[in-house]
Amino acid sequence: MFLKEVIHDIINTKQSWENMVLILPSNRSIREFKSLLAKEISAPIFSPSFLTIEEFISEVSGLSLCDSFDSHIRLHTLYLKNHSENPEDYLSFEGWVNNVLNDFNEIDRHLIPPDDIFNYLTAISSIKNWNPNKEPTPLQSKYTKFINSLAKLYKDLNHVLYEDNLGYQGMLYKHAFNNIDSYLQKHESSTYKVIGLNALNKVEKSILNKVLEFPMSKVYWDLDSHFVSDTQHSAGLFMRQNLSDYQQHVKKQLRFSDNTFLTRKSIKINGVPKSMSQAKYVGGLLQTINFSNGPVALVLADESLLPAILNSIPEIDSNVNVTMGYPLKKTQTYKFLKCAFELKPAETESGYYYKDLLQLLNSPILSCFIASKEITSFEQKLKQKNDSYITKNSLQEFLKKNLLLLKITSTQKTAVHILEDFVTLFMFLIENKKLEKNKIEVESCHLLITTLKEFYERLSGIDYDFTFKELKVLIDSQIDSKTISFNGNPSEGLQIMGLLETRTLDFETIIMTSLNEEILPAGKSYNSFIPYDVKREFGLPTIKEKDAVYSYHFYRLLQRAKNVHLIYNTEPDVLKGGEPSRFINQLITDENLKGYVEHNFSSATIASNKSVEKRTEKTDLLIKQLRSLASSGLSPSSLSSYIRNPYEFYKQYVLGVNSADSVEEDIAYNVLGSIIHDSLEKLYMPLVGETLNPNLFNTIEAQIAPIVSAEFENYYPKNALLQGKNYILLQVVKKYITSVIAYDRKACANKQLKIVALEQKLKATFKLKDGPEVLLKGKIDRVDIFDGQLRIIDYKTGVVETSGLNLKGFDDLFTNKKYDKAFQLLCYTLLYSIQEGKLTGQAAILPIKQMNKGLLPLRVDKSAALSLGLIQQFKNGLISLIEEILNPNFPFVEKDD
Repeated sequence: MFLKEVIHDIINTKQSWENMVLILPSNRSIREFKSLLAKEISAPIFSPSFLTIEEFISEVSGLSLCDSFDSHIRLHTLYLKNHSENPEDYLSFEGWVNNVLNDFNEIDRHLIPPDDIFNYLTAISSIKNWNPNKEPTPLQSKYTKFINSLAKLYKDLNHVLYEDNLGYQGMLYKHAFNNIDSYLQKHESSTYKVIGLNALNKVEKSILNKVLEFPMSKVYWDLDSHFVSDTQHSAGLFMRQNLSDYQQHVKKQLRFSDNTFLTRKSIKINGVPKSMSQAKYVGGLLQTINFSNGPVALVLADESLLPAILNSIPEIDSNVNVTMGYPLKKTQTYKFLKCAFELKPAETESGYYYKDLLQLLNSPILSCFIASKEITSFEQKLKQKNDSYITKNSLQEFLKKNLLLLKITSTQKTAVHILEDFVTLFMFLIENKKLEKNKIEVESCHLLITTLKEFYERLSGIDYDFTFKELKVLIDSQIDSKTISFNGNPSEGLQIMGLLETRTLDFETIIMTSLNEEILPAGKSYNSFIPYDVKREFGLPTIKEKDAVYSYHFYRLLQRAKNVHLIYNTEPDVLKGGEPSRFINQLITDENLKGYVEHNFSSATIASNKSVEKRTEKTDLLIKQLRSLASSGLSPSSLSSYIRNPYEFYKQYVLGVNSADSVEEDIAYNVLGSIIHDSLEKLYMPLVGETLNPNLFNTIEAQIAPIVSAEFENYYPKNALLQGKNYILLQVVKKYITSVIAYDRKACANKQLKIVALEQKLKATFKLKDGPEVLLKGKIDRVDIFDGQLRIIDYKTGVVETSGLNLKGFDDLFTNKKYDKAFQLLCYTLLYSIQEGKLTGQAAILPIKQMNKGLLPLRVDKSAALSLGLIQQFKNGLISLIEEILNPNFPFVEKDD
């Protein structure tokens, strides 16, 4: 182990630990060093000083690091001061502030004269926008003005931060460079050991050179000689530079690893589809590992996979330590905060958009304030109303059951001052132990309370009124990096960490996930206002150097490992994923590792596509239910359902299982059919009993628009019909109904047409062979007399195939779902003949979407004429069908499509 070898070297020099300063890359490496030191030294000693490189730089600089939140607010204040005319709002500012701060950091860490580079950027911007033929566009002029302002923003930010003894990271480095000589003079009795650093910027190189001038000071590099000697290998890029830069201190540089990377090891590479499958695969892999051999590192290249990994860890005989922390943005408490906060800017004149409100209602945190039954009831009311927007009064009526929630939605406070109410809300959750069983959510409440209080205190002191949208963006950007820390033992068991946390640490067994391009190494996104060529000119790091950093950490971690499991996603995920990392391809093609590397693909077990037959036997209780159903009334549509699929008939009509209700923004097709039927009924109702002539339809046509609109409003609010797809459907329905009227107008021009009945309800009782009586009931869309012939007409708004209306006898009618429309027409004919004592001469479908086909009559053996014998034959078959439904020997079995 690297750190253990460093400890042995220091012990062998027999130096005093008391005045020693150990500089390491991270707090995790410091904890590991302390743990190993305690095991190596039995006698008591005065502890050396431990500092991360960032802490050492801060100490030398004499400044304190200004956090991200404070940096953003201060820079925004300066920006408004420098752009008093037409400044961008905070939403736009937040889009570029991180890039600007990152550029400031790079400039200072590499000691670039700010005037030189900012003048360079200004000149480039002017050249790009220069055109001898026309003036720059407003966008070009705005960008040039912004680039020209960067120099002043830089100077002003440095000034205001220095006055408060603060600095952003690059500023600390610049001041440390200036103060290093005086700092070392004050600490001339100290001995410095620099351990495990790699990619050094110009300030770090200069400071390290000064430190190595002290007697007994030393730098310990950690990279295998295999990568250093290969001048093309990116993992050794910085190490080759470091060894060259400090040739004058050759005796004070030490490396331990010599071809360790090429020793025998097992490297298993597995391609797994999707992120969740990676988590499941890791869970199975952990069950096969012997943790008694030492700590195991589970390294997440994509740290967003942590929640899925935590849920997939099986019961293992080992402790689990999570170094990286659980993202606060993944907790239900923070998601609830976002949902509640978004209601403010989401409110419009129409009210709240239903999707925004449903997010709040579906949050498990809401049930800590309002009973789950009441939430469900309110949600069902929203779905029943089918309104895309919910009024503010409706929401407040619901929330009045909890004054804390009501206060947030009804208060007229500014965005910043409403933060106080959210603090009170989360304090309520803690004090009343509403989240007691979920420790992560409890901790998230504590962290949110602290964070929101800090936001309130800082924002209250500045002269800028944040809107709710702006404050939400600010909160999102600052919460993004906050995590909930876990308690654990960092020296044993399973260690879950990010790649940067592995610096200076060694493990015999390593599992690494999400090893894909765009993740490791990160993508070539260029979040900087400094062009690539300018970075090269001034010696700033580019994509090449950033890739080399990832390459170093990856290969350094593998160099002493014995068992390595590398997992990548084989499937494309939106904009990234699917392509293995270049590191995987390098390992597979490396001749030095031939025989050590094994590449496989894994996937979830796919069950056989042979479906299990869905079947329900008819018990005595079920027979009793069926007879009750039959006596209360079966409909032609229910019997058609049985013919199509007996099992679905059982679910829908016996169990009463229907599809879940939801708010329909766009009009559903079943609703569309109801609107058409109801509109035709209202239009034709004044004409019942009359013999029609073409002139009568003039009055009807004038009523189409108001009647159709009124029918739509029975299902949807008026404002939902005035835009988008719904407006188009409204016009389509008007056109459908117009085509029906045009068809009837043409029909009555030449022959006599009389409307007998509309939406007529029919019913009849039938006695079965085994004794019980059943009721059959239905409703006919229209009964008319055309050219002396009595007709039953059924409106259909779907597509109608004429083949389903042409029967060759009744052999297939009661078994084949193709003839369901013919079955229904015969049911209506039978019911009408029993109830009215008249046999209709014809039964037909009017295909409203296909009016060019005209009326589609039912035909039996090519004849459209109906007879008493035909109806009696159908009646016998119908009774047999109902007897089958009630027969305990015929189970409900699902039919294949």
